[in-house]
Amino acid sequence: YIVAQYLKEINFTKKVYLVGSPGLAQEIQKVGIQCIGVGPERIEGSIYNAMAHSSTLGLDPNVGAVVVGFDREFNYDKLVRATSYLADPDCLFLATNLDEKYKVTGTRYHLPAAGILVKTIENATQRPPRVMGKPSLNMFYMLQARYGVQPEKTLIIGDTLHTDILLGNECGMWTLLVLSGATTLQEARQLTTTQDPIKQKQVPLFYLQSVGDILTLLDEPLNHHLNEQQH
Repeated sequence: YIVAQYLKEINFTKKVYLVGSPGLAQEIQKVGIQCIGVGPERIEGSIYNAMAHSSTLGLDPNVGAVVVGFDREFNYDKLVRATSYLADPDCLFLATNLDEKYKVTGTRYHLPAAGILVKTIENATQRPPRVMGKPSLNMFYMLQARYGVQPEKTLIIGDTLHTDILLGNECGMWTLLVLSGATTLQEARQLTTTQDPIKQKQVPLFYLQSVGDILTLLDEPLNHHLNEQQH
């Protein structure tokens, strides 16, 4: 949504080459911008020959931005096309978010997330992306402008230190880390002794085992009040 609104606000009129999901494409198309690259892609024949004769590479001259999110169909051919578009310095490079992994609950496994794909294309092009989602302040500025969010009265809840918690601390919000996702309590505590100013901003004010524990905390004042009445 934020990517789409950003493109709309800068009056973007070209096409987007998308490394991302159909849902991301729908958000961008809602604001009248055409997306290509959704789904599986294959460059026929030798990729080296396709690069040498760009007409066979299948690049669309009307593409003016490469947008990268989570894409299960990501492959080498998509990487080649994305880096080829971004060889033009006027082509925008936008990323939805930098989350690197999603924990698979109840296992020792995790799923690589959008940030891995963003990093791959960034390394291949030697160009940094403009990040729209966490921990970029772009998300906060849009929420503040549209909904009047007041940071000193806002609690941000998240399971990732370098995205959720960093965003909240950067914006002056209250921050709550939940331990049911990508971060352990040990990792959070280790940051309290770091001298790195960026990592210092990733230290949460509070932590809970899970979001559901908030309900217990909310009930405590009522339970305490009822107990006082009974005695």
